[in-house]
Amino acid sequence: LWEHIKRPIGLFIGIISQFVIVPLSGYLILTATGITGLHATGVLIISCCPGGVLSNTFTYFCEGDLSLR
Repeated sequence: LWEHIKRPIGLFIGIISQFVIVPLSGYLILTATGITGLHATGVLIISCCPGGVLSNTFTYFCEGDLSLR
């Protein structure tokens, strides 16, 4: 823990990646492919939420209600 406090660069890279780079790449994919409507909203929500993709993967493999994802 002390090493992360002294040199927090890994923490900052992770935070910037999750909350800036991933949503930006999701938006760029949407604009490049022309996806609109509910599918576009779903892609943006998944790209903005930490762990969003993993929960959808678990729902799919557990044969859960995919319309709620």
